[in-house]
Amino acid sequence: MKTKIKKIVMFLAAISVVSVLSADDAESESTFYTSMGILPVRYLELPGPDVNVKMLRLNLLAGCHKSMYGLDVGSVGNWTTGGSGGILLAGGYNVCQKKCCGLQLSCVNFTEDAHYGMQMGVVDMTWGIRGLQLGLVNVTSEGAGMQIGLYNVAEDFSGLQLGLINMNIASPMMMMPIMNVWF
Repeated sequence: MKTKIKKIVMFLAAISVVSVLSADDAESESTFYTSMGILPVRYLELPGPDVNVKMLRLNLLAGCHKSMYGLDVGSVGNWTTGGSGGILLAGGYNVCQKKCCGLQLSCVNFTEDAHYGMQMGVVDMTWGIRGLQLGLVNVTSEGAGMQIGLYNVAEDFSGLQLGLINMNIASPMMMMPIMNVWF
């Protein structure tokens, strides 16, 4: 057991050292392949929030970066001010301020721009979805695909909504229980 713990600690320490040695100043447009964070605060996240991360980001509580492509894991949350793609897993929230491609899995998933792929959580919100929203509450301005949840709402959605209450403002049957289909 002690050997496994030592290996895990050494692995995390190696990631930290690589991140520290490759860190740039705050105005950097650099790309890093790993990132570790405690809080989305400068100096509690290596590298800082102004960088792009590709491959792996581990956040003890929460993390914030310019963009993230790969596996993003946070016990509380993940936040990107730019685009993101891959698998975003968090206990509390995933926020993407630009386009997001892939899977968002958390209690609350929010994409300010278009989301291509799947959002799975208690509350899923996006400007536009191309794919699947699976949660208790699913909200999108426009999109195509499928929404499955207790409450599904969209302004202009082309596809299938399954849930207790389904609203699609653009469809002739604006609100339907159980199922709403509009193409």
